[in-house]
Amino acid sequence: MTDINGIRYVLNGNTAIVASDSNSSLVGDVNIPSHVNYNNITYTVTGIGMAAFQNAADLTSINLPNTITYIDKYAFNHASRLAIITFDLPSSLTSIDHGAFNETSLTSINLPNSINSINSFTFMGAYSLTSINILSENSTYSSDDGVLYDKNQKVLIRYPEGKQLESLDLTNKSKLNSIGDGAFFQVSSLKNIYLPNSITSISDRVFFGASNLTSINLPKGITSIGNKAFFDASSLTSVNFDLPSNLTSIGDSAFSGATRLTSIIIPNNVTSIGDNSFNGATNLKEVFFNSENMPTIGEGAFLYIKEGAIGYHKKSSSWDNAVIPGLILKEYIENTTNNTTINKLLIGTIIVFMLLFLFVFYKMFIK
Repeated sequence: MTDINGIRYVLNGNTAIVASDSNSSLVGDVNIPSHVNYNNITYTVTGIGMAAFQNAADLTSINLPNTITYIDKYAFNHASRLAIITFDLPSSLTSIDHGAFNETSLTSINLPNSINSINSFTFMGAYSLTSINILSENSTYSSDDGVLYDKNQKVLIRYPEGKQLESLDLTNKSKLNSIGDGAFFQVSSLKNIYLPNSITSISDRVFFGASNLTSINLPKGITSIGNKAFFDASSLTSVNFDLPSNLTSIGDSAFSGATRLTSIIIPNNVTSIGDNSFNGATNLKEVFFNSENMPTIGEGAFLYIKEGAIGYHKKSSSWDNAVIPGLILKEYIENTTNNTTINKLLIGTIIVFMLLFLFVFYKMFIK
């Protein structure tokens, strides 16, 4: 590790990397040079190392040269006053790793067109961030109203944690088919979200810690809900599935810690409910299984829910002698009223009204 003009680098061959865990004392506005000279040798600065500016609490802005190709994980972790990051253009930056901007004061970021790899949790913990922007010339990503998508806007990659909307309507996003891993991770402002019918999957940890989300309607095209998708969504009271639902699997810990959820209907195509999927949903008291075939139930799926919670199921040999820890299983009887009965009642009602009409007519005009 070598200190050059107050910044520490790791020198290797003809390149220099801003060193890991070594620049926390930097203050104010910092400009990283494209080249540094040491012992009469010139080195090209190509990367920001892991946690390079971690805990640099007095760093307020930083400019990165166009020779930088990557920003490693937790690069600016806990640089709590960092509000501005800029990139010299044309940039060579291609990747930003996990937690790079965790607990900074960034409110917006303009990503260079060169970038082609952004970790799902790059912007995790950037609580002040309201806008992630990228120009249309980028071949991998796009942005709309500060929200990061893949190029064709088929995948929503990251919704900024600092965006202060209570309701989000995505129904006009007709190409959107997936909500990416951690896309709304710890987004605390949203209470309601409306998804387009084109959605087919909810990835892992999508609404993890989305503490104010109260309800969600899941379009019928969704086939899977990922692991920890609604983990600790502690205000969630309503989960509705458009019918006929294509959902086949609910991931591990998908609704674990959803403490205000009181009932849920499991669609009839669900064949798998993962480990701990509703574990700790402490007010869940009714679960309706719509399938005649008992799904595979993971370990601890319904433990630590409401004491005495009932799991209602259809009459089927698949459910004979079934045991689901945490649930008291009961058979429910579907409404079996057939069309013939309804027609008889309808005809009877019509006859009564006709007789009443004739009686009134007789009283008024004939008698």
